[in-house]
Amino acid sequence: GPGSTRDWKLVLQEYAFESDEQARAYDQNPVNQLAPLAKAGVPLLHVFGDADEVVPWKENTGLLAQRYRELGGHIQLIQKVGVKHHPHGLEDPTPIVEFIEQHAALDPPPGPRQRNDPVGQLAVKLTPSREVVYKTTPQGELTLHVFEPEGWKVEDRRPCLLFVHGGGWSGGEPRRMYPFADHFSHLGCVAISLEYRLLNRKRGTTVFDCVEDGRSAVRFLRQHPATFGIDPDRIVVSGASAGGHVAVGTALFHDVNAESDPEDISATPNALALFFPVIDTSKDGYGQAKIGDRWRELSPVHQVGAGVPPTILFHGTGDTVTPYAGAEAFTKAMHEAGNTCELIPHLSGVHGYLMFVEELYRQTLRQMEEFLLHHSLLDK
Repeated sequence: GPGSTRDWKLVLQEYAFESDEQARAYDQNPVNQLAPLAKAGVPLLHVFGDADEVVPWKENTGLLAQRYRELGGHIQLIQKVGVKHHPHGLEDPTPIVEFIEQHAALDPPPGPRQRNDPVGQLAVKLTPSREVVYKTTPQGELTLHVFEPEGWKVEDRRPCLLFVHGGGWSGGEPRRMYPFADHFSHLGCVAISLEYRLLNRKRGTTVFDCVEDGRSAVRFLRQHPATFGIDPDRIVVSGASAGGHVAVGTALFHDVNAESDPEDISATPNALALFFPVIDTSKDGYGQAKIGDRWRELSPVHQVGAGVPPTILFHGTGDTVTPYAGAEAFTKAMHEAGNTCELIPHLSGVHGYLMFVEELYRQTLRQMEEFLLHHSLLDK
């Protein structure tokens, strides 16, 4: 921090240090005493402002998190971008309450929901490097669940992949896409799973809000590349099912914007990777009843124009939830508009097929890697 001559003299006096060097060599600070906590399996939660000048996060929270993880401990970080030492805490304390309930309640709620499919089994075992608040809405704060690669530094300019979970816009959670984010973090990327508002009529949220949050997240990443160590010109957005709709919406739905978003910063990513997405919201597709009379405004196949970034689309031919015909029509519209779109069909594949068979999941990741390498969006 900026330092205090008076307090430094007081430290030297009370600890009986004979010199500044002896004080700096002191090894009994909390950050040096983490082994018993890690051994006992005590989870930690740190909420911090990354612009804190009184208690700089790199020298405190950042150092503690690095050492705790090296000791095998679990620590969850919630980062408030651009916030200094005050105000403390979160406007919406729900993540803190949930952390306490999960780890300290006498009768704790069950842990993360474990799906029986291979991707769900992988997800329950994974933990992001940190969570970053990217937006405050009337319904609360929204976070980015960040997976950082080994050797990550804040001055890096790494590719960034943003993953969006499905759930019909009204369900699901960021954890569902943790395996995808973890995979690409091991390839040297900064990979993120998005929290966005869910469709909830009682809370006043609509599908337009889901799309708005996706666009806000891309803008936030572009606005704060140094926070994440990313290249703002190598941002890929990917999503599954309704998350695929939110993902493609970052590139198509230019009129859906939060009032607080800087519109001079583009919400369009540099590429899209879509898994069995909601791609047609007409009566022949999915979602018209949920969106309402304005469904055409949020129907990707009806909004394709020139300038859409390169897209790869994985879809099962047997999908009856988001019919395969919509994926074909979207691909045709993309080609007619002069865009790049690669459709990867899976014969007789049902909705969500690649989540249910591990080899299909792995194959999808390999095909996605090849596509992104071809477009210079991954480091070789």
